[in-house]
Order: sequence, then structure tokens, then C-alpha cells
Amino acid sequence: MRTWSAALLSLAVAIALALLPAPTTRAEPDVPPHVPGEVVVRLADGQTPDSVGIDASRVRDYSLEGGFVTVAVAEGTEAAAITAIEGQPGVAYAELNTLAQPAFVPDDTDYPKQWDMEMIGLEDAWDLTRGEGVTIAVLDTGVAFEDYQGFGRSPDLQNTFFIDPYDATTGTTHPNDTNGHGTHVTGTLAQDTDNGFGTAGVAPGAAIMPVKVCAAYGCSADDMAEGIYWAVDHGADVINMSLGGPSVTNVEREAYAYAEEHNVVVVAAAGNGGADFTGDNDLDYPAAVKTVVAVGSVDILESRAGYSNWGNGEGPAHTHVMAPGGDIRQDIDQDGSPDGVLQSTYAHSCGSAERDYKVFKGCFYHGTSMATPHVAGTAALALSYFPGMTAADVRQLLACTAKDLGFIGEDSTYGSGLVQADRALIDDDGDHKPDCIEPAVEFTAVIGDASVVPNGNTTIGLWAQITGDGVERYSVTIAYDREALRFKRCETRDGVTCWVSSGKVQFRAVSDGALTGSFRIGDIEFQAIGDVDTTATLDGNASAAQFYPSQLEPKITVDDGLITIREVPEARPGDSNCDGVIGTPDIVASLGTYAGMWDPFCAVYADTNCSNDVDLGDVLILITYLARIGPALPTGCPVPSATE
Repeated sequence: MRTWSAALLSLAVAIALALLPAPTTRAEPDVPPHVPGEVVVRLADGQTPDSVGIDASRVRDYSLEGGFVTVAVAEGTEAAAITAIEGQPGVAYAELNTLAQPAFVPDDTDYPKQWDMEMIGLEDAWDLTRGEGVTIAVLDTGVAFEDYQGFGRSPDLQNTFFIDPYDATTGTTHPNDTNGHGTHVTGTLAQDTDNGFGTAGVAPGAAIMPVKVCAAYGCSADDMAEGIYWAVDHGADVINMSLGGPSVTNVEREAYAYAEEHNVVVVAAAGNGGADFTGDNDLDYPAAVKTVVAVGSVDILESRAGYSNWGNGEGPAHTHVMAPGGDIRQDIDQDGSPDGVLQSTYAHSCGSAERDYKVFKGCFYHGTSMATPHVAGTAALALSYFPGMTAADVRQLLACTAKDLGFIGEDSTYGSGLVQADRALIDDDGDHKPDCIEPAVEFTAVIGDASVVPNGNTTIGLWAQITGDGVERYSVTIAYDREALRFKRCETRDGVTCWVSSGKVQFRAVSDGALTGSFRIGDIEFQAIGDVDTTATLDGNASAAQFYPSQLEPKITVDDGLITIREVPEARPGDSNCDGVIGTPDIVASLGTYAGMWDPFCAVYADTNCSNDVDLGDVLILITYLARIGPALPTGCPVPSATE
């Protein structure tokens, strides 16, 4: 091998860099963002910058532990420098010094007080989507969305896109808020964000459909049902219902079923426990309806807020998650503000004595009503990033990406856990589908059962059943009782290897492509050396690596097999395998004995022509007998005991 001196290498690299084009501040097209004028060089083991000829004056950084060096080059020449450097001995590779950016943090003046946004991972989620292309219907007390008569548009909703407003309580298209509740909820959903003013919203890019269903006396069943139909028929993707009660009518159920049929996600508040403000073990309706996402409330410590209702809802597949609802009676973070959810609404709803529907301020509210839009907004982000999901897909996604709280796994207090917007958008395999709800691969190894007489041989089949994207490699290990069974041999399909050691038989396979469906892995032949009535369990365990593109871990199960050693049945001429029945397997056993490949334990019964040997004549007698074209089997041959 040709060797290069350090001086010669240094000269070669220097010349290569000197010949590169003149520096420029213009970024190269079609490359990831990177530090201009720098490349990162990975050195081969034992090499240093000096040994590979990198001029010390060009070294910006040198990592001894990592074995890489950051080298200065002329701006705009990074690609050419990489080519030149990678051609030098002692260099493993060179690459751009690419850039990542901090997660998006909005500049809204009151955003630092919105602890709830960071709690559900919104800053990372906002780097991917703000909810564009999705419509959220807000069924509530109305929204301060327009300047109309005595009502004003909230200054922090000036850039929010409103669509198809409707007041179900009056039948008009002016659902102005007469309470402040709906405006606060809408702020959490889609408040103007990164506008240097006020607060931020979960999905500021989404369109809002204001639908008033609550009057001064409450939210009636007929108005809520009418609001659902309006929202669905006018293109809503998500419906936020920060409301609830102890019962549900048939007309409401039909409306929720209508939303489900049209793949509209309905999200509702779990409830605040009634007048005592202590959570009850019953979810409010509509949150308890099977197809509605129930949202409970956590405080700033991620504990269930004392007022938040809890429970399982209707049906085992019901979705129940938690979100920040806060508690204005606390200031645990000691920032001088209540630990509630902050959004803009009417000033008179949180301190001002004078009722004025044109004056607004940031108000701290708490309750499951405040938690609900965090989940509805997350659903909107998911639908924006993964268009085409069904309502059932969204419910599953909210549940499977939630942060587990309380007891391990799903429980009636916290449901599936705290909603996480960033997790809901994970697509590590790049297939434009959320990883969490992709069909999980299931790999099941199935071991056969058998019944065999003492000292007899039996062959057990091992099958695979694979659903989902498939697996690329797997192994299955079968443990057997060496006091009851003796391993004799194994046979495998193409691409599978098999070996035995210490009472275990292992099959291992590696494939060039995804293995799916049902197929036979191989066979194991045992000899039964135990006593009659002995049972030997074939205990299996398996592992499998899922095939790309899915990164989810496969679900592995093994159906164990059982071998029973039975009493020798009463045999007679022609019963060549001693199973007590004369049939086709006896022909096979006779041929095997004749060819010298069969254990002669029952061979005496194959001698049907009394020749004192098993020959082709015996096989022919069996064939003609079973084909019903020959005489009955002879009975005159002396038949010794089966144990002789």
C-alpha cells in the first residue's frame, strides 16, 4: 500500500482547497440548511487532523472523543471541499455542518403564562403544522367573531379565519357570545399566534366555525343536535363541545351518530362534578358517548384537577384523555398569576363590573371546558398533518400518543393519559401516516400437537402466522422435556436454519423481503421415551424484527404444542403404525419398513401375507383392501405381542 507523509498530505489538501471557487455568501441550492463555510470531517481510527493533511489554521473544532474535525472552507464551496477531502487516505467521510432550529416559540406577550401549551408539546408540533386546512366547529355560548350591533370582535381573533357562523338558539347567522365562555374556548383553539400580542392558540391555522347552542338558561338538546347537523353539513372536521350534562337524548345520539358517519371528530368536556366542584365517577354527556372523545382536566402538576369528572364512558373502545384545565385557586409555579388557562375574552367576565361586549382582556379560567379545546386543537393539527384519517383513527391516535398518568396503562381516572400534540405527529418512517396507529405487525408461531405410543416417533409441524407489514427476520425456540422426548431430526423451509442444544430446538430465518401470511417454518421429529399418559409440553418463545418501513415493534405470541404418550392400541394385521386404525398411513408405514426407513416397532403387523417379512406383497394387500377391490385382510398369521 502506498504511504503518504503528513507534509505531502497537507500539501494535497491545501492545493485542493485552494483550487475551489472563490468564497461567496450565496447558499447552495437543494441542500439542508448548514453553517456556511464549514464541513465536518470524520477521521479514520487513529488519525488526527495533522496526519490527514488538514491545515491547523482551518480547524474550527476538533472532537477527540468523536474523532471528527470541523474544517473552514470558502463559503459556497462546501460540496466541492467535501469531494476533495473525502479523496484523502485516513478520512472516513466528510459532510455539511447542517443546522437544526429551536422549536417554534410564539412571541405573544402573554405566552410565558401559558404553561398549558408547553405541557402538551405544542412547540415541537408547531414546527410541522398550525392546523391549516382544517375546520373546527365551536358549539358553545357563541364567539366574539364580528363587529355587529352591540358586539365587538376580539382583538386577538382579528386574524382568525371564521367560516359559516350559525346561532341554533335563534336560527340566525350571528352567533355572538353573550357569556364569554365560547370566546375563551375559541382562543385556546385558534387565538392569533406569533402576532406580538396577547396569547397563543393550539391550532391557529385552522378555520373556526362559531355555532351558538347555549342560551342564558343553558344548552338544550335540540339546539345541540341542530348545531351538530349544521357543523357536519357545512364541512367541519372537528367539533369542540366544552359543555355537558347528566343525560343524553335520542335526538342527540342520532346527531353524534351522524357526525361519526361523516368522519367528524367530536370532543367534549368530562364535566366539573356539579355544584360541589368535586369530580364524580361519571362522565358528563356527550363526553360519555362511545364515539365522543371525553376530556378530563389536569392541573399544572399533571394531576387530575379535583373538580374533573372521571370514568370509563360507554363501551370498551371509548376514548378518554386528559388536558390542561388548571385551577385558578392555586399559584403553584409562583409566577404571581393563577394556575388557570389564560385566554382573551370579555373583560367583565373576569373582574370588570361593567358588562361590555366590546372590551376584552386576558382571563384565567379553569375547568374541563378549558381542557377540551387543547384536545380538539390537537386533533386539528393531526388532521392537517395527516389528511384522510377517519374519526376513529383520530380517537385512536389521541389515545395511543397520550402521556401515561396514574396507574400504568389506561385507567378510569386518567383515561389514556395527557394528550401530546408532538407525539401525535410522529412519522419516523416517512410514509405520511402517524406511526402510532399504523397496523401493528403480529407474529405468531404455532406448534402442532400429537399423540404417540411409547417409543414411537412423531413429527410436529411449526407454523408462522404474520399480519401487518411483515417481518424480515425471526427466530423461534422450542423447549422440550428430555425425560419424555428424544429429539431425532428437524427439517426446514428455504432460508431457515435449525439446530438443537440442551433440550431446545431453534429455528432462525432471515429474508430479503417482508414475510407475511401463513407458512410452515419446519418440522421436528421426536421419539416418545416416556411412560404411557405422559404429556410433554413444547414451550416456545419467539422474536422478530419488523420489516421496513414500519418501525413499530411486532407483537409476538407463541401457541405452545402438546405431545401425549398414549397406551398402545389393540393391533391387528395391516395396522402397520399401531394406531388402532387401518388406513392410508399404514401403507406409508409398510413402504417405509420395506425400504428400511421405518422404525420396526409395529412392523410385525405389516406382514399380512405371513412371509415373516414386510415385502411389496404386503403393501399390495393393504392397497387392494383399502380400495375395496381385494379380499379381507388375512387373519391366520401368528401375531406376537406388540411389546416384543
